[in-house]
Amino acid sequence: MEAKIRELEEASQALLAPPNVVSQQERQEAENVLLNLRKSHMPYELCHYILENCTNDYVLFHAASTLKEAVIREWSLLSSDHIQSLRSSLLAFVTQRSQLQPYVREQILATLAVIVKRARLDTNEGSSGVLTDIARLVGSGDLSLQLIACSLLTALLNEYSSSSRASDVGLPWELHCKCKTAFETEELQQVLSFCLQVLGELEEQQKSREVTAVFNRVLAIIEQVLTWDFVPKHIPRRNVGTFVLEQNVSFRPPRKWSNLLLKEGLVPMMFRVHSKVRQHPEMANHSLQCLSQLASLNGPVFADREVSREYLTMYITTFLHFLSGGVEDQEALGVASIISQLFVFFPLRVFASLPKELITPFLQSMAAITNMFCLAAAKEESLHEDDQKHLEALQKTLDAWSTIANEDVGLPEECITQHALSIFNTYLQCHLAPPEGSRSALNSEEDDEEYEEQDESDREKFQGMLIAIGAFGRRVPSHSLPLISRLLESRISSLNLQLHNLKQPGAVNSTPTLGILFEDLHWLLLVAGHVMMDEAEGETPMIPSSIMQYSIEQSKGRDCQSTLAFLATAINDPASVSADQVDPVVRLTSSVFRLCAIESSAIEVGLAGHISPEVTSSCMWFLRRWARAYLLPDETYYTEMSMPLTMAFGRDTEGGQFVLSFLINKVVSNIQAWGSEAGIIEDTLSLLLAMVEKRATCTQLVKCEAVWKLAKDFSANQHPLDTLPVSAKRTLCQTLVLAGSAKFEKDENKNEYWQLVLQSLEQRLQVVMSQPDLRRSLHSEASKAEVLCLLDCLCGVTEASRMDNIQLLFNFMHPMMQHCVKLLDFYHNYEEVIGLILEVFSAVANQQICYLSPANCKKFYEAVLSMMQIYAQHNIGRKTISKDVEDFQFKDLCTFMEMLTNILSKDFIDFAAPAEDGEEDEVFAVDVVLYGLNIIIPLMSEELLKFPALCSSYMRLTVYLAEIYPHKVCELPEDLLRTLFTSVDLGLANVSTDIVKIGMEFLTSIASHVFHNKMIGSNPHQALSHFLKLVFRMLLMESFDMDLMDTASETFFALICCHQELYQKLVGELLTQQSNSESHQRLLKAFTELTPPSLQLNIQRSFKNQFRENFELFLVNVRGFLCIK
Repeated sequence: MEAKIRELEEASQALLAPPNVVSQQERQEAENVLLNLRKSHMPYELCHYILENCTNDYVLFHAASTLKEAVIREWSLLSSDHIQSLRSSLLAFVTQRSQLQPYVREQILATLAVIVKRARLDTNEGSSGVLTDIARLVGSGDLSLQLIACSLLTALLNEYSSSSRASDVGLPWELHCKCKTAFETEELQQVLSFCLQVLGELEEQQKSREVTAVFNRVLAIIEQVLTWDFVPKHIPRRNVGTFVLEQNVSFRPPRKWSNLLLKEGLVPMMFRVHSKVRQHPEMANHSLQCLSQLASLNGPVFADREVSREYLTMYITTFLHFLSGGVEDQEALGVASIISQLFVFFPLRVFASLPKELITPFLQSMAAITNMFCLAAAKEESLHEDDQKHLEALQKTLDAWSTIANEDVGLPEECITQHALSIFNTYLQCHLAPPEGSRSALNSEEDDEEYEEQDESDREKFQGMLIAIGAFGRRVPSHSLPLISRLLESRISSLNLQLHNLKQPGAVNSTPTLGILFEDLHWLLLVAGHVMMDEAEGETPMIPSSIMQYSIEQSKGRDCQSTLAFLATAINDPASVSADQVDPVVRLTSSVFRLCAIESSAIEVGLAGHISPEVTSSCMWFLRRWARAYLLPDETYYTEMSMPLTMAFGRDTEGGQFVLSFLINKVVSNIQAWGSEAGIIEDTLSLLLAMVEKRATCTQLVKCEAVWKLAKDFSANQHPLDTLPVSAKRTLCQTLVLAGSAKFEKDENKNEYWQLVLQSLEQRLQVVMSQPDLRRSLHSEASKAEVLCLLDCLCGVTEASRMDNIQLLFNFMHPMMQHCVKLLDFYHNYEEVIGLILEVFSAVANQQICYLSPANCKKFYEAVLSMMQIYAQHNIGRKTISKDVEDFQFKDLCTFMEMLTNILSKDFIDFAAPAEDGEEDEVFAVDVVLYGLNIIIPLMSEELLKFPALCSSYMRLTVYLAEIYPHKVCELPEDLLRTLFTSVDLGLANVSTDIVKIGMEFLTSIASHVFHNKMIGSNPHQALSHFLKLVFRMLLMESFDMDLMDTASETFFALICCHQELYQKLVGELLTQQSNSESHQRLLKAFTELTPPSLQLNIQRSFKNQFRENFELFLVNVRGFLCIK
């Protein structure tokens, strides 16, 4: 055995040596030596000898690993005495070798844990013996032995967790679950109780380095128990057969734990412990996590609401005592998590039932902490710190406040309002410069540089917080609106003064002062935008009810004319009308108008370089949100309307016309002044788009001279429109087309407008296509740039499609698409142009096809077929030579998928009038799609299908085809059908549940068609035999998302019906693999109940339903003992 040790030591040295010392062959030989050790039959004596006599840590680690693998592999060959001897010797070894490397010791203890868990199934003795050993080690007083005890306890917890932490011991999921349940029932509570006892004893000891190490390990074990994912009484079917470590589980122990957890000493003890370790980062992290989990305590441990209330009372009382000592910076996230957990797991009605003398100081402390986090987060942001823990902590506490503010459950209203105001004021203060704010000047001086460089704007980065702050502001509009208005007005006046001074001869540059003003204005606009508007995805934007009600209340006893006068003079001379008599909503909005006017004036006199692009962008963002809700509102949406708002911004009012004219002029001004600033142009055009999307606003807009000027400049492609970013030209095109879809006073006006917008594009494309020596001319940079610009504009035109303009736009787009086909031929090597041409066709399919008449559909399909023929001509058989080409091909295929899916949707989403008698024969959507598939399928490599977006869209298209036209799919040429089934095979192996589901739905449709049409022996029928084997194994023995059970049931049944003999063969093979007679009988019974004689293997609804009911019971039962880990 000495020779064996020497051989292993030499192998270890070779493996760990640098590459320049040993050859590849020597390293391979060394690996084989260690692999042979791991595969040894009955290696216990050898491993015992190595552990006793070898000093090489790497060899010791491999000896421990070999023991673990051998125990798992050869368990049935070991006697109970041998197992007991092995367990005792391993424990003795680690306790006697205090100088062992930690990784060696942990591996030996992991082996011990496997032995204990595996023995439980044979002897049903549980883990009491090893817990006794652990208690003995802890009670020894030897700190090194106590650390070993902690390591062993951690290994046991990992092993019993039955998750990804557990070792692969070759046991069915059912037995893992049985072991875990038994451990939870019999020992887990004992482990927690024991650890709490040890923690209490260690708490009293002098903190040496060794004691601290044990203390830390005990805290980590308590955290592991408190984050335990308990086996529920009724296991959800999606969890059956899965070995997954759930993230962020709450603490939900059974009822029997109540005596331990609800006694008054536990929570105070954990807070006391945290107070003592709060300066030790690792231990503080463990203790805070424990406290957070105790805050999430829920479930049967609370017998009724009264018990829950008593626990919450105890927790909050102790928490308040802890908070009285202050919160350290490193505790911010932990404290925020505690607050968040309390409001997630305890209903607000329980909080409402707490004594007032408790809930009031608790809310007060919450507000103080939130304000503290707010100030600290602002400081982190100003210093550009990478670890923004206070920012995350602030978001968590704001979420808790949002829960409180959005529900009326009896909490002290005045108290909540008071704290909402406090948080609102603090947030504003943190983002404003002194003297009214506390923001560091660092942000202000570097504002514009940061705006240029940042990947994410403030309104996106801080959206969650701004939404909460906006909700607080709307809760008390009587405070927030006047405050924001006053702050805006003072800074706008200062800005106006600064810019005025800059115009004077010999003016001194005041960039720092301007930077501070602009940063203030930027944040005031963001806050104002979230207070004034509460946008929800998919909902019609409306004036918030609290703002409307406040405006109505303020209008009582006031003259509306003062408000209108203020609005009219705000742009030039706001001081001429007293703001006290003005509607607060109009006052705030007028401040933003005033800021826009000052910006425009500064640009006119050559001070554009002193204007902040970020503030201009924020103004446009505010006005877009504002315009969607306040500009020309539909009064039928409201039960009561504020008269000042109606007169200032309403339909058919002078105020509304004035504001509309001001906004469109500002849009034009921005386009002329900021053409090179992509962010400003994007926000400006978003404002214009928001206005033209509202029909009432759009009808008034086309009467404005500025809109006509914009259309004329676009028609002539004049500066600055010719230099706009490409994406901006697309949006501009969309907005101009939508504007043209409005009601015009005269038909000739409408025709003139369309000539300006559409005919100009047509003429520009004609110029490109009529160049002499076209093939050569098109490859010039100027022609290529013009083509790219025009293609983007065509996408914009198409995106403006609506039912009322579809005929006009399709008549325009059809010849454009014919030109695109020719361009595709000319530019077949220019990936950027190809991508945009495909986008044009995809946009038509997406936006227009559902409205097209059969005659127009035929025209579109013919254009698509021509385009696809040209694409196939230049791409089929093309070898990918670079990564860039592959990326472009990926994008092309994604666009193809989207286009073909939208074309196919025509068959079931069609708003067009039915075809008239005598019309030409239709070209069917499915034929176009199948032709497209002929092109796409050969290009769909296995590598490309690894892209989730492409794989998902491709699979979705195939399943639509299979569901609607299964006969067409089955008639595909043999090579295409084979490739199609191969891609479905890859889809079933995908990690995405959605893609697997789509793949199964495809198989169900094809199998149903094959069965009903008796296509025995056909290519599809033969291909399905492979999928029966695949699905059979996937459902019974592999990792499988049980949420797919219903879909899988239909697929499995359809495949069984198609291949009944093969199914019986697979069942027979699986039964013969069961060495255990009990498993064999149990499995035989399960299969008999799955397909009893009464069930006809016929794909009819009644039989499918019967199979589904049988299948759920079958799968829950069988996966439990067939899924092995």
